[in-house]
Amino acid sequence: DDYVCALSFDIEKQNELFTELGLKEPNILAFPGGKNKTISNVVLKLKGYEATVTTNAKRLNTVVCGLSQSLINLGRLNVAEYTTDAQILEYLKK
Repeated sequence: DDYVCALSFDIEKQNELFTELGLKEPNILAFPGGKNKTISNVVLKLKGYEATVTTNAKRLNTVVCGLSQSLINLGRLNVAEYTTDAQILEYLKK
């Protein structure tokens, strides 16, 4: 319960800040360091987030039209200055 309340509070404060800055409230969240809990995705979905992204490059993404939960906990490749074109292309082939 404490975690859910804290996360909900953080999301509300973030949305207030975006509104103050004249920005659209986000509907996608990339977890810092890829770390998340299942309950995080549940809370974010309830708060209007449509997608969440982790840093797990081994996670294969299968997005299904009309199945919104297929946009939750998407894997991604972290690209840094040392990432090669070949590595990016290999990741995209998966």
